[in-house]
Amino acid sequence: RLGNVTLPFQRHEQVVIVTKVKGPEHIYLLEKMLCLHKAAYNRFVNYDIVIFTTIPWTAKQVTRVGRIVAPARLIVSNEGPTLEGQLAKMTVAEIEFLENRCGVNQTRKKLGLENLTWANKCQDGKHLNSLGYSWQAEFRAYQIWTHPALRDYKYMMWLDADALCSKVWEKDPIEAMVQENLTLMWSSFYGKTRSKEFRNKMLKTYGEDLCHNSLIDGHMFPKRNCTI
Repeated sequence: RLGNVTLPFQRHEQVVIVTKVKGPEHIYLLEKMLCLHKAAYNRFVNYDIVIFTTIPWTAKQVTRVGRIVAPARLIVSNEGPTLEGQLAKMTVAEIEFLENRCGVNQTRKKLGLENLTWANKCQDGKHLNSLGYSWQAEFRAYQIWTHPALRDYKYMMWLDADALCSKVWEKDPIEAMVQENLTLMWSSFYGKTRSKEFRNKMLKTYGEDLCHNSLIDGHMFPKRNCTI
């Protein structure tokens, strides 16, 4: 039960709270996160909440989570095509490269005994992650910025599904964004991209790489294109 707390939080327009999960199997974790976030912050401003999902939810599942965040509006949006749809847009060489990274046995595949799934563990240098986890990282870094579900919003607050608030917020991060006219605000700051292989990937994908980032007087100063 929520306490009767009044804080000077001002509700701003075009603000959305966003998170992402692979599918409805994570609903229990989401309910916990969203309930605690509501108690700590969103009950004072009631911003819309967008949950991106890879695997579609049922209407019953959407209603269940909607009750947790009410009276805030809940939107559950598929973040893009299914895995089969993603593969359909790739070349044969790209699919073979991905399947090799993700340990798909080609002999078993030809026999119809094995196919690529979001659960496949995929090797990237020293890192081994599920394909679903790797996809959410790409979605968060690249695909999300042009997704139509967010086109009506100006400010986005991102929360991981396991980000659990433990007390009422004393300060409003959105208020700081608006007052200071900020483009980006974060809780943790990382400075260097040590992997040359990763910088090469950025260079190939975006046309430039980012190898170092400094924070001076509250402003970011990136160093680019050190791979060239």
